[in-house]
Amino acid sequence: MILVHQNSPLLNHPYIYPSTVPLARETIRLLEIQPGTPPESLRCRLIQASLSAVPTYSAISYEWGKSEVYVTISLDNKPFGIRPNLWTFLMHLRDTDTPKVVWVDAVCINQDDMTERGAQVSLMGEIYNKADSTLIWLGAKDSK
Repeated sequence: MILVHQNSPLLNHPYIYPSTVPLARETIRLLEIQPGTPPESLRCRLIQASLSAVPTYSAISYEWGKSEVYVTISLDNKPFGIRPNLWTFLMHLRDTDTPKVVWVDAVCINQDDMTERGAQVSLMGEIYNKADSTLIWLGAKDSK
């Protein structure tokens, strides 16, 4: 089931990042997209990793879009709001049998924590450099 909401990505159930302690220096979160097939909901989990021993992952670069509408995914079995363009991209990436590991700023960085956001943005060059691949998404072919 897809839940679409206006204005607030988190509504009355804000997602609480796994650790209230700030990420250690050189530590990032990665998003593991769980296997599935439509019409199953998008299920994901966050993994913390050191940049010095990071697992294989793809970094995602995408257009955030101007939408004030958010789609709810399951993140660590809790609701989490993402923009429709990112939801479409993650659905395209999802495999039917194998988890996919990606880094995507909107989810892997706690956007409400300005200290963390600043520290993680300063690591973005290294995050993209250490990625096995970089995937770019400009939107679905029929979205323009």
